[in-house]
Amino acid sequence: MKGPAGEASEVVPCMSVRDASVGYGSKRVLEHFNVDIVPGSVVCLLGPNGVGKTTLFKSILGLQPMLGGSVTLDGEDALKMPRRDFARKVAYVPQAHQAPFAFYVRDVVAVGRSSHVGMFSRPGAADYEIVEEVLDELGIGKLAGRVYTELSGGERQMVLIARALAQQPEYLFMDEPTSNLDFGNQVSLVRLAKELAHDRGLGVVMTTHNPNHLFMCEGTGVLILPHSRYLYGTADEILTDGNMREAYGIRVDIMDVDTGVGYEKTCVPVL
Repeated sequence: MKGPAGEASEVVPCMSVRDASVGYGSKRVLEHFNVDIVPGSVVCLLGPNGVGKTTLFKSILGLQPMLGGSVTLDGEDALKMPRRDFARKVAYVPQAHQAPFAFYVRDVVAVGRSSHVGMFSRPGAADYEIVEEVLDELGIGKLAGRVYTELSGGERQMVLIARALAQQPEYLFMDEPTSNLDFGNQVSLVRLAKELAHDRGLGVVMTTHNPNHLFMCEGTGVLILPHSRYLYGTADEILTDGNMREAYGIRVDIMDVDTGVGYEKTCVPVL
């Protein structure tokens, strides 16, 4: 990249989406979408069903064609990067995954090392050390020798997150990662997302149906509204009664809750 005087200037790490339009065929579900994903931050993507959250994810990641706009990754055209190079920087955790064969968990997670080994090579001892470290870090080391297809939905979700982290990415996309988790594990997952951003320096993007996750992550939010509109900002800026009513069609009170060590905000639906 050249500066104003023609001298080379340092590229600031960032994944930048500009004027994106996404959809299927000729149907556009979201247009003129812009967002910057910066290492060390969390972006929570909110919105009702059918507004294009998953479609946006897949388009940004090159899993389906974008209908317009661009995605740059640290200054490069992300959609034209070799897939192996892209996978070394960006990892994706889908909503659900059904393994066609009964692999052991450690082997499922080892798939995340694919972009780091030769095209016709298998993960080696060093790769499996990384696998074991990731499993232990997530508190699921005991699952390493279990058969993936025999796990619960919540356990599978954690294994998919482990597989993504085994890629050692700089950016992590998670599509509704808490959907199969119980309440306690949902809180643990949101805490993990915050730690991955603030402690490891990853740029984390996650879709969620729970607006309180944005308060918990202390990150930036994107609230996608009907008719291809969206709001972008902090939790305090976008999580208002009026915005929530427009997005979900219900009244929501934003309340300060005394936790004993301070006050935390939460969204409470009015029934």
